[in-house]
Amino acid sequence: MSNGLSGCLRAAGTVLILWIGGCGYLPEEKYYELEVEPEKLYEIERLDLEEMSAAEEANEPNAPAPTLEVTLEEARKLALENNLELKAELISPAIAGERVREEEAKFEWAFFSNLNYRQIDAPPVEPLALSGSNVHAASVDLGVEVPLQTGGTAIFDFVDTRTKSNQSTFTFNPSYDTNGSFSISQPLLQGAGVRVNRHSIRIAEYDRQIQDAATKLPV
Repeated sequence: MSNGLSGCLRAAGTVLILWIGGCGYLPEEKYYELEVEPEKLYEIERLDLEEMSAAEEANEPNAPAPTLEVTLEEARKLALENNLELKAELISPAIAGERVREEEAKFEWAFFSNLNYRQIDAPPVEPLALSGSNVHAASVDLGVEVPLQTGGTAIFDFVDTRTKSNQSTFTFNPSYDTNGSFSISQPLLQGAGVRVNRHSIRIAEYDRQIQDAATKLPV
C-alpha cells in the first residue's frame, strides 16, 4: 500500500514539475487570440495568366537560349562602354582638360562696380546764417578689367555722379557728372611677354596630351 502511495506521489510530483517548468514556455497573451488582417480575408489578388504563361515559357528546359546578334564594331563599342576600368581611366583626360581651361581663365575679362554715397553737413559760416551747408553726393562706378597676354592690364572705367545741395551757389541742383577713363599698365622686364604669361597654359596642355596618350594604352 505504501509502495502504491509513493508511486502516485512520485507521478504527481513529476506532473507538477513538468507543469511548473512548462509555464516558462507558455505563449504570451498576444498569441491567445490570432488576428488576421482584413485584406487577407476579403481581398483576392488578381491572377495574371499572361505573366504566368510567360514565366512558364522562360522556365521551359527545352526552350532555346536567347541569342543576340551583334557585329564586331558593336561588340567593341559595348565592351568599351561597360568596362569599369576604362571608365576610370577616362577620368584622367577629363581632369587634364579642365586644368587647361582653368589656366586659360586667367585671361578672362572681369567686370566691377562700386557705389559710393557721401553726405557733408557743415555749420553756418556767417553769424546771421540760419542753416549750414548740406551736400549729398552719390556715384556709381562701372568698369571692366582686361588681363593682357603680354602681362599687362587694361581698365575701362565709367563714373556717374549725382550731387544735391541746399546752397544757392550751385547752378544746377541736383547736378550730374559723367566721366570715362581708360588706363593700361604693362611691365617691361619681369613678367613681360606672351611666352612667359602663357607658360602655365602650355604646361597644362602638355599634361593633357600625356594623359590622352596614357589612356590609349589600356583602351
